[in-house]
Amino acid sequence: MRLFLLCFLLVTHSLINLSAQETDTGESVAAQVKLIPSEDRKVLLRFFKRLFYHGDFSYTLLGQKPMGSIDYNLNLLAVPQFYKEPQKHLFLMALDEKGWETWEKYKNFFPLKGYAFIKVKQDSFFGFLLVNKEKTLAVIKDNLSVFQELIGEEICASKLLEMLCDGKFGYYHSNTPSLVTYYKVLGLLYGYGEENVRAFAKRELLIQKLKSLPIEMKSLPLKVMNCLEMEDFSETLEKVQIQNAIGMASLASELKNLLDKNCLIKGTKKNNPFLPIKRSQFWGSETCLQTEAIIENYDKLNETILRIYESESFLETILEMLTS
Repeated sequence: MRLFLLCFLLVTHSLINLSAQETDTGESVAAQVKLIPSEDRKVLLRFFKRLFYHGDFSYTLLGQKPMGSIDYNLNLLAVPQFYKEPQKHLFLMALDEKGWETWEKYKNFFPLKGYAFIKVKQDSFFGFLLVNKEKTLAVIKDNLSVFQELIGEEICASKLLEMLCDGKFGYYHSNTPSLVTYYKVLGLLYGYGEENVRAFAKRELLIQKLKSLPIEMKSLPLKVMNCLEMEDFSETLEKVQIQNAIGMASLASELKNLLDKNCLIKGTKKNNPFLPIKRSQFWGSETCLQTEAIIENYDKLNETILRIYESESFLETILEMLTS
């Protein structure tokens, strides 16, 4: 009897060890996917394909960016600069809501290790964040004072990473009165390069200063006027006071110089119509060495992205990457 019990315990222990090992292999991910009902599997497949279509998500998953996101803002649906086809985006919002609800049902099948995949929601805004924990932690450590300024507390980098992965780190959780610090942090997390982030933060600071002055839009340089119109500037009919006119001219001139040197940059030099991803764009200098390096690295991944996207085992591949 004792011998039988001992053999039973040994076999049980071996099976437990084998099961634990299997959860670390690609086969286990494929096996878990098969446990999901067919209809839900289709929903998840389409959900992750839409996410992978956005460059930020795919580049983050492939280790090129610390963080990527896809977001929707109901307040901006009526603004053509942001959404040219509002009905299409409302449809995509509904699909992604359903996709997330389905992921919530099965996410415990696929415990994430090196990544955090979360939904963030605030008033009329919602979106999804994919965080590469290792790369994000490195960015936070290198720019700790900027992140602490946003939060208003002197807390450690690992705690800041934890807040980010819990969806508790953003402008709505910040104690800074200025959006500039938030934009600076966001640019660093998206991997746009320090020089580009500084230029963008300066642009936003100049815009905020101009907003504090009564402005006659027609008196501004065309490039500055177009920039302010994109920022939802309404033309003021008040007469510009003499003391403000000098300050306004100086700020407008500084902003124009900045706009002359920077622009919206496509995140690839290749023009392949068969590449099934949305071109990532960011604001910065095309001649900046960091910009050239970013685009070069993005382009190197295009073939890999295409291969994954067209794979018959797309869902299994994505889930294996997320859980590795």
